Amino acid sequence: MRKRCQVILTLVVIALLPAVAWQVRRPRQPAYQGKTISAWLDQYSHPTPLQSRDTAQAAIQNIGTNAIPVLLKMIRTHDSPLEHSTKKLLRKQSLIPIHWHTDNECRAQACLGFRILSLNARAAAADLADLAIASPDPGIRASAARALNFIVPEVDDGLRIKQLF
Repeated sequence: MRKRCQVILTLVVIALLPAVAWQVRRPRQPAYQGKTISAWLDQYSHPTPLQSRDTAQAAIQNIGTNAIPVLLKMIRTHDSPLEHSTKKLLRKQSLIPIHWHTDNECRAQACLGFRILSLNARAAAADLADLAIASPDPGIRASAARALNFIVPEVDDGLRIKQLF
């Protein structure tokens, strides 16, 4: 019986090692009141009666320019076909509630973050312009252009980039 418990304990530890390693190695995000920028963006996208959109917006604005590196990384997100299929398959199962964002959802949330930060995110304009022009992924190009549109004010002649420099 003791040997059996040791084997089970060993298997549990081996099964948990990848999750622990992922937690340790994953990049840290800026946070406000104990929630990361991603959590605030989720709350803004899917408000509940207890978690309002206004609270999320204020938190994202409070995080401010510290969110820019994370938002740029979210814009650059690209899932391989295998990752995309795996995420869709994991969503269909109901045993363990898992909600990983697809690349399209990550990019949409990044655009939302840039929209909330608005002119405060001007430091990202050059990177977004590069992505909008040079990225091989059409989804990344479109999202970068959309985000750039949120942070650069309208110009009468339609040239938005001109005001950045």
